[in-house]
Amino acid sequence: LFGNEATFNLDVYRTEFKDQIVINIENQDKLLFTNLRGESFSNIIQVGLEYKIIDNLQLRLGYKNNRAESTFNGIQEQLPLHPEERALVNISYKTRSDKWHFDITTNYIGRSRVPESAISAGYFSPSFTLFNSQITRRWDNFDFYIGSENLTNYTQPNPIIDAENPLGANFDASLIWGPVMGRNIYVGIRYNIN
Repeated sequence: LFGNEATFNLDVYRTEFKDQIVINIENQDKLLFTNLRGESFSNIIQVGLEYKIIDNLQLRLGYKNNRAESTFNGIQEQLPLHPEERALVNISYKTRSDKWHFDITTNYIGRSRVPESAISAGYFSPSFTLFNSQITRRWDNFDFYIGSENLTNYTQPNPIIDAENPLGANFDASLIWGPVMGRNIYVGIRYNIN
């Protein structure tokens, strides 16, 4: 592609479920495991591109659309807490000497259906984007790396419903659609035994 090496992938498929265990979280006070009564399917389109922009600079792009539905309480609905879309952009660079590696990744997570709870009607979560990055310094058999996940410190607002009253009727910690932990900075070493 434009004189450089590239790999393109396209996957399109549909899965229909005829016999399935359905995990039903549609009612706040109940978690039901039942056999499928109705339709259940998943339609997926996934596209990926890996492209060498210049020597040692690699670009990866990915997109996935997943329309997954099942029957809950006699109603066919999108699977709860299951993102409709995901996308990824990754840029990685390594020096000619292969001593330094730099990597940054952007993850887009689309909206998810959130079931009804005791204090709110069902709704769709907002979409959000996460950024991760890592720098690695390499020696012969030894690597040192430092990185960060969730660079923008994005978290789901109020992930636990009625958290102030854990024994109350409205308490619910099961409707998690986004990160509950903020920015995470890490360091590490890796030793290769040859």
